[in-house]
Amino acid sequence: MTYILGIESSCDETAAAVVVDGKTIASNVVA
Repeated sequence: MTYILGIESSCDETAAAVVVDGKTIASNVVA
């Protein structure tokens, strides 16, 4: 299994997601 952590940040919002094998979203958080 390959886990990928994606992080995105803008001036008023930040998001992070964990994707498994490029297909399944294991976790997705927006703050």
